[in-house]
Amino acid sequence: MRQVERDVLQSNERAGQAFQLLDSMNISWGYITDNTAFWLPKQIARLGGKTPATADLAYYSFQRQLSKESKPIGLFDVAARVLEPSVTLLVEDREANIVRAGSIGFQLLPYSIYETTDLVEALETRLT
Repeated sequence: MRQVERDVLQSNERAGQAFQLLDSMNISWGYITDNTAFWLPKQIARLGGKTPATADLAYYSFQRQLSKESKPIGLFDVAARVLEPSVTLLVEDREANIVRAGSIGFQLLPYSIYETTDLVEALETRLT
């Protein structure tokens, strides 16, 4: 099982530093994720155990019975009811999700752990 977890769970090695950057700038952050109830705690542990400060910044598909791709209403739509998309930066790797979130009005930082661009540098560039 541990080998399966290592193969399946992938996270950015600089995620902890990215969270520190956001915290140092007093920027609230959260998750909009299609992760499952089984994998999410393991993924969060890989990200240094950081969880959003408040429940209104946590959008988990298994809790809401919706995914990012759900139609006509998905996780991005639900988040947009609470968050202000025009001032909310979304870091996302899947093109379809980028298009959908952008159509709702979210600010976007397309990013994948498979890219060579450094996550912290990408955030610093976008936020400063």
